Amino acid sequence: MATEDNWVTVRNGSVFPQQQGCIRALGIPGINHHCVCDPDAYIALWLRPDGEVVFGCAWSEVGFIKAQFPWDGEVVTGEEADRYRILKCSNDTPNRYHWVQASQANEHSLLYVGEYTPALVLKGNKAIVGKACWDRKMAWTCEGGESCYQGGNFSDCYLLAKE
Repeated sequence: MATEDNWVTVRNGSVFPQQQGCIRALGIPGINHHCVCDPDAYIALWLRPDGEVVFGCAWSEVGFIKAQFPWDGEVVTGEEADRYRILKCSNDTPNRYHWVQASQANEHSLLYVGEYTPALVLKGNKAIVGKACWDRKMAWTCEGGESCYQGGNFSDCYLLAKE
C-alpha cells in the first residue's frame, strides 16, 4: 500500500469512524444502480489469514460498523472477518479517489493493494463491490451465492483511481 493511502483498522460492531474522510463505495456520476450492500457504504479491505486481498464494503448501522466481503462465491460478513480496514484520505479530501471505467483507466493511477484494486461490477441493475487485477484484466465479486468473474467485459467495470 502506498504511504499516502490510509486504512483505518476497525472491528465489526465498533463505533463507526465519523469525520474520517472515508471513501464511499458508490458515487459514479450517471450510474444509478442498486448497491448490493448498504447504499451509504464505504470501501473496505479484508486481508484473509492466508494474505489474500479481499475488497468489500462497510457501513454504519445505527452508529456501529457492519461489513461484507465477496469471496469464493460467498459473502463473508464483518462478524466472520472480525478485523478489517476502511479506506480514508490522509488529508480529509474524499475527492482524492474516484471511480473510473476500466476502458478509460490509467494503470498507474489506480489504488493497489498487492496486485489488486477495488472494483465495482455492474450486474443487471446492481452494483457489486469486489476486486480487480489490471494485469489479468479480470474482476471478481459474488452475489446471491454465485461468483461473478468479469473477463470479457472487464472494460465495463469501474476501478478505484487516485488523482
